[in-house]
Amino acid sequence: MRRRAAAALAALLALALLAPGCRKKDEGPQPTAEELAYQFRDVYPYPAITGGGSPEEAQQLRPLRDAYLTYIEAKDFNAAAAAFAEVAKDYPELTEARLLQGISLELAERHGEAIQVLSGVVEEYPGYPVARWFLGQAMFSSKRKAEALEQMREVRAIGGEYSQKAAMILAAKGGDA
Repeated sequence: MRRRAAAALAALLALALLAPGCRKKDEGPQPTAEELAYQFRDVYPYPAITGGGSPEEAQQLRPLRDAYLTYIEAKDFNAAAAAFAEVAKDYPELTEARLLQGISLELAERHGEAIQVLSGVVEEYPGYPVARWFLGQAMFSSKRKAEALEQMREVRAIGGEYSQKAAMILAAKGGDA
């Protein structure tokens, strides 16, 4: 489910940013979905767009569109966090809203709030490496090194997204036990 949601979110991003009116005519050719994914890899938790999701998934994630545009285009992470919080309130089943709210809070340097939101996502989906990765980042920022290292161990053990980066952090910070 999370992988499909990620692909659908990525497709939503591509559609939103490639839609008429999002780019000025003199900006040259529009980027491909893969180029967009690479460009936003540091703030968007899914580093590759694999071709998008089904129309049903896109429809399910439509409530995230405006908040997501704030998140990506303006890089106003405080506003994005507030917008994702509204989406999460209106659509509590949409885990991606809470995940992106937590990531936005962390990127806005509101670490304590990020920990609270991301902890809820991790509690609901313990095997979700993206949520654990950003929870660990928020914990490092809050000087909660032991807990952050535990999150990195979990990310490494889960494998997949961020596993290799988590292993490097564990080696660098002496938490490879």
